Amino acid sequence: MQAVPPPPEKHKRSTVLQMMNNAGRQFWGQLAVAILFLLPVVGVYAGHLLYKVMGEIMALPIDAAAAEHVVHELRSVGFLFLSVIILLCLLGIYFIIFLSVRVYGPQVALLRFIEQMKQGNYTPYRNLRKDDQLKEIWQALQELAASLKRRG
Repeated sequence: MQAVPPPPEKHKRSTVLQMMNNAGRQFWGQLAVAILFLLPVVGVYAGHLLYKVMGEIMALPIDAAAAEHVVHELRSVGFLFLSVIILLCLLGIYFIIFLSVRVYGPQVALLRFIEQMKQGNYTPYRNLRKDDQLKEIWQALQELAASLKRRG
């Protein structure tokens, strides 16, 4: 008699955060915070270097019109660089807010539900939002609560 293979699992769509373990999430979170700290520092230093180079170009013994043209181009590059730095900082802040709302919020809900289960209340007080992470854990915990409620 041969063992029947288990039915294939349904394909579940998972996010990058769901595929990472805790250490991976912590590493990428720390890297994002470090980059958010370093980007403005790099932007200020690059601006200082551009300002210094513009001063040196103006002091060179070349045609004033050519020097003005080069300084104008350097200002354009500096503005573009500063714009990119600001955009990256804003994206990083959005990413951190997204993580805190979509991961930390469900974590708090899970912990509160576990506390309720310890007290004998097996009815979840709220559902997770559509885009929240940790939905599989929430569903498994609800199934466990339903099973415990039927037994008790």
